[in-house]
Amino acid sequence: MDGEGYAINLPPGAFNHGTHVAGTVAALDNTIGVVGVAPDAEIVAVKVLSEVNGSGSFAGVISGILYAADIDSDIINMSLGATLPKNGYIDDGGTPNDPSDDVKVGANEIAALTTAISRATTYAYQQGTTVIASAGNDARDGDKDGPTVSVPGGSTNVLTISATGPEGWALDQSTDLDTPAFYTNYGQSVIDFAAPGGDVDFDLRPGGVANRANWPVCTVEGVTNYCYIFDLVLSTINGSYGWAAGTSMAAPSASGIAALIIGEQGGSMKPAQVEQVLRERADDLGKRGNDDFYGAGRVSSGY
Repeated sequence: MDGEGYAINLPPGAFNHGTHVAGTVAALDNTIGVVGVAPDAEIVAVKVLSEVNGSGSFAGVISGILYAADIDSDIINMSLGATLPKNGYIDDGGTPNDPSDDVKVGANEIAALTTAISRATTYAYQQGTTVIASAGNDARDGDKDGPTVSVPGGSTNVLTISATGPEGWALDQSTDLDTPAFYTNYGQSVIDFAAPGGDVDFDLRPGGVANRANWPVCTVEGVTNYCYIFDLVLSTINGSYGWAAGTSMAAPSASGIAALIIGEQGGSMKPAQVEQVLRERADDLGKRGNDDFYGAGRVSSGY
């Protein structure tokens, strides 16, 4: 991340997107806190988004993909993305009331950008790196996107992951853990697999944030919190642990499963082989075969 090193002085307990994602993949199995899907996996941190505001450049993302591929990473997890209008847009520079700094981004520029990202993901694929990306949180039907394009989820040679989660699990632990999350993007042309990303039962947040005092509270395994919280994904944050939901949380679950599969095979597999095993082991939920929300199924280690 240009202009920002790895060490940022965030306060203890501050939410950190990348740290949460990394914990889901590979938090150590040491009886402390949480355990990652693949606790023996090695994390290589490639920072392409700001830790302060979460923003970044497409050039930075492309550079990160190429770097990870060049150092022979087995998997690239991209819990990030953007949906772009194919016909272009006006970038107001963050000042919508001041047209003097507006920049027009045309259809040709959008096409060039999507091509550049696909070239990077294809390069990684050819280098033997499995590329996994989050589907996005816009509840968008990718089969009917028409004038928009999603990156990197819609890029070439990328496995795109939708999110599932329970609703009201703390109150009824027999509830379905794999309901498609209310926010997840979907569509058979977009989604390859689903993975746990957490969900929100808005009935457990009556009246919204202003009415928080009346939200129901639950205690699970000695942990007391608002009941809706237990439907989210618990992972590492800055010096602590925190809950979150999103396809950003689903993608690292899939990446962790992919890491387990690669480890089983001695630590080296071609991306096509990884995808094949993921398909063989995925739990076929929803409509039989490939479907809008689950793709080929919810990822599973097969254990």
